[in-house]
Amino acid sequence: MHVHLIEPRADGHRMQYVRRLIEQVPPGWTISLSTFAGALQHPGTQAAVAAANGRLKVQQIAGEAAFEKKVRGADGFRLQPAYWRLVRRHWQALMPAQRGDLVVLPYMDYVSYAIALLGSPFGHTPFAGIVMRPDFHWPEQGVVAPPARHRALKRWLFLKLLRHPRLQRLVTIDASLLDWVAAHQPAGYQRLCYAEDPSDLQGLGGRAEARLRYGLRPQSSVVLLFGSIDMRKGVAHLLDIASHPVFPADAQLLFVGRQTDEVRSLLSRQAGKLPPGRLVVVDDYVNRQDEWLAFAAADFGWVAYEGFFGPSGVVAQCRQARLPMIHRGQGLIGYQLRQAQTVHSPWLHALGLQVSQLAPATNTTQELQQVFA
Repeated sequence: MHVHLIEPRADGHRMQYVRRLIEQVPPGWTISLSTFAGALQHPGTQAAVAAANGRLKVQQIAGEAAFEKKVRGADGFRLQPAYWRLVRRHWQALMPAQRGDLVVLPYMDYVSYAIALLGSPFGHTPFAGIVMRPDFHWPEQGVVAPPARHRALKRWLFLKLLRHPRLQRLVTIDASLLDWVAAHQPAGYQRLCYAEDPSDLQGLGGRAEARLRYGLRPQSSVVLLFGSIDMRKGVAHLLDIASHPVFPADAQLLFVGRQTDEVRSLLSRQAGKLPPGRLVVVDDYVNRQDEWLAFAAADFGWVAYEGFFGPSGVVAQCRQARLPMIHRGQGLIGYQLRQAQTVHSPWLHALGLQVSQLAPATNTTQELQQVFA
């Protein structure tokens, strides 16, 4: 069996999903990965390649510069047909032996509706993928979020995708979508399955070593903001909180992860207004050991994002690390935490924020095996 993963980009958590899928490919299967040349030097891509233990064949997707120029600034709907044409062109350029028996799209959201409307870009080859961003069902499931754009169209396209004859498996990390499909049971609903957003924190060292690694005070209360850090993660609000009178004098903020230019600019203006040592920043793509230490060092995980209502892998990481999460009760994060244990934190509650802690989960990385079932 030959499985072909197609993921053009390496930003965000895309290559983490590629790596996790590769780790779940059954023994003896051949694996191919198609991606842009610019993604090959990304640490996440290199980790994915290493996870394959020599059985991965890499195919470069041509036309990266022209594609990125074309889609710059495009919203989700405009991106979909452009991605569909890119993938189809690449697939048709491959030799039959390079294509494989099953195509897997680790981040299928960029092309899911286009496949429903235009058909599969992979011809008669079965395909599977992971979707993270459908939002047409949120009001019915009680997800607190602004009204979704094009709800009726998105619902129609999603149901059409479920009926596609070449769709083998559709995985979602959104429990509210699974609940909606289970309640409505549309045609093809058996193809949808759920996998918790996986976390595989691995490393060495406890709290004391972690605090030393990041230069944190041993007894301070540490709030961690982790991952690809952009303004949607509530950076501005968190900085305001750090200068609020109710913020504990001994508390610290730990920002770990590569930042956008907008975040860097904000921090350069605001960091000097905070008390010395209150903000600790690591602006880089961190390896798995430093990821482990970041969560080991923290007392709270920050997931009180602004203007973003989708899922977050940080929730799964906080759950594995047994960290209470600071949130707003909104979006899919709020939906996921609706049955979590409430943690008493007077100063955070005084700021209108909620603090919740999820019970430990099982090994959710193995749930991705469903893609290959």
